[in-house]
Amino acid sequence: MASRPVAAEVDPAVWESVVTPRYAAIFGQLILREIGRGTREQVLDIACGTGHPSLELLKRLGEGARIVAIDRSSKLLDVAQRRAHVARALTQCAP
Repeated sequence: MASRPVAAEVDPAVWESVVTPRYAAIFGQLILREIGRGTREQVLDIACGTGHPSLELLKRLGEGARIVAIDRSSKLLDVAQRRAHVARALTQCAP
């Protein structure tokens, strides 16, 4: 009997095309509805995948807010880290 792949074996492109639309986007919308813009929250995103909804939260939260995102897949976490770096750079350049 073949075992199902764990997240550590999942390609980030597959994660983005299958998991994010079906699960992460839905769960993310629930979180985003509850957290107001400009608030100083501390968020722990367990099993962050490629970074949704943490990256959207990063844009919404106020200065001094903190997001810690973890995942068992180094491939998925690498994508999330690259996106966070870009999002932070864009946030700092925004008017």
